[in-house]
Amino acid sequence: MPDGGQPFSMRIQQKGISMTVVTLLALLVALAAVVTLLPRRASLKKCILGYKAVCSFAPISTALLLGIAGVVWLVGSLA
Repeated sequence: MPDGGQPFSMRIQQKGISMTVVTLLALLVALAAVVTLLPRRASLKKCILGYKAVCSFAPISTALLLGIAGVVWLVGSLA
């Protein structure tokens, strides 16, 4: 049995579990990106979009977080 002596079916199961973890992590980061856009009255400053959001760097932070989520998912799917 090549590749460390594990049968092929065992490697597929391990990859499935790790891919699930990576997908959940990417989804959590994407959810955080969406949360940055939510309106919040208690915010001190308006975001670039013109309203008080959870994050005052709203469109920039949203794009960065979505990019990070995409990279996490892509690297996880390639591993």
